[in-house]
Amino acid sequence: LSCLLLLFFAGCGTLHIRTGAGEFSLSPDETAFAKALAHYAQGLICEQEFGRSSPEAMAEFCMAAELDPGQHELQARAATACLQNDRTEDALRILERACAANPRSIQPWLDRGAVCQLAGQTNAAIAHYQQVLRLDKSNTFAYLSIARLYFQKKMDKEAARILRKGIRYGKNAQALVAYCYAQRS
Repeated sequence: LSCLLLLFFAGCGTLHIRTGAGEFSLSPDETAFAKALAHYAQGLICEQEFGRSSPEAMAEFCMAAELDPGQHELQARAATACLQNDRTEDALRILERACAANPRSIQPWLDRGAVCQLAGQTNAAIAHYQQVLRLDKSNTFAYLSIARLYFQKKMDKEAARILRKGIRYGKNAQALVAYCYAQRS
């Protein structure tokens, strides 16, 4: 069912027929998509057989992500599988590719910031969350994440500055205000 949904959302195309030869052929993009889909499906099967954090599933999801770097859902699935297998650097590499393939999309930058944060790469995480704010200055999660990282770094004035900005521009100012009150305790 997941494979059918992926085909539906990705858009099904028809095969091209070589003139005169009567044989079916795929364009290079269609071939890459077909291979990515096959690896993704194999990853789902591996999850069922060997468990969600199996190295076999991770390898298949990583192959799918490499074949179709523009599909962030594949990148996120591969990065998650890498994290489940304690391969943080591989997850970061995958998300770096996702950001390069989708530089105007918020989700790859959020994911990359979160993985950097998990890896203890505070400055990189802040930079990625700031990129989110350049793309969408109303993203409350990015304001909150940056503030938390500044507090961890004992940079309270910077944290307060970003929280004030988030309260002013964020979609969910109440969450930021609640966070500020929680910090007083």
